[in-house]
Amino acid sequence: RGGQGQRGAVGERASTDNHNASRLGKFTRLLVGGAGKVQGAAVGTDVLEQSRRVSQCPGGRNFHARYQFIAGGDAAAAAGGFGASMSQLLALPDAPGAVKPEAFRYLNQSGRITIDGYDDAAEWQATQKAMVELEFPSDAQAAVNEVLAGLLHLGMVTFDVPEGAESGATKDCSKVAAGESAARMAAVKKLWGLPDHTEHTLTTRKMHSSRRSVYTMGLKPEQATQAREGVAKAVYHALFKWLVA
Repeated sequence: RGGQGQRGAVGERASTDNHNASRLGKFTRLLVGGAGKVQGAAVGTDVLEQSRRVSQCPGGRNFHARYQFIAGGDAAAAAGGFGASMSQLLALPDAPGAVKPEAFRYLNQSGRITIDGYDDAAEWQATQKAMVELEFPSDAQAAVNEVLAGLLHLGMVTFDVPEGAESGATKDCSKVAAGESAARMAAVKKLWGLPDHTEHTLTTRKMHSSRRSVYTMGLKPEQATQAREGVAKAVYHALFKWLVA
């Protein structure tokens, strides 16, 4: 199974008419010498449809790995898997109980969570086995779980306007919302080893003037949300490239 299992997990998703709709793309670059003869070639693999990394079409699902991780992460860890269990990575201290895919924005937008005849837990075990067969180091396998968990947490981070900033010079700014959103942001930082000022990075933008001066401007909540989605897309793309390409 090997690489095929990994590609299916991170590069395929369910559409309305195909349980394993591939979103993989390959680009072949021919290397031509000075005399016009082909000297070699390079093939690159990529995951298409960037919007699908943070959303689903009606009746579809996100990429299989995310549902597989929630369904089978605990069993895989109990069976000798690497790193913390799924519940340890996704549960919040103030929100005990079973972790369900319906709770996460990147998985619940279409209303479709499961696929008839498709066992997400068993598929996650197969994906983990594929990584072992391909001799991924144990810390790398644990890191994959942490990246997937961090992405699910990140999708739950929301933004609002700071108190007292509804008008005036500071009205165009935002902050991570309190409560669950702040807890999710803290989880992302812990899982990914991010600095304390990560929230500032999501809610502001550096601008460079023609005079080489640099200044920082605040982002409105909707703009910060777009920044969050951009980070999520980039991280998933990096995970895919590292696992498959």
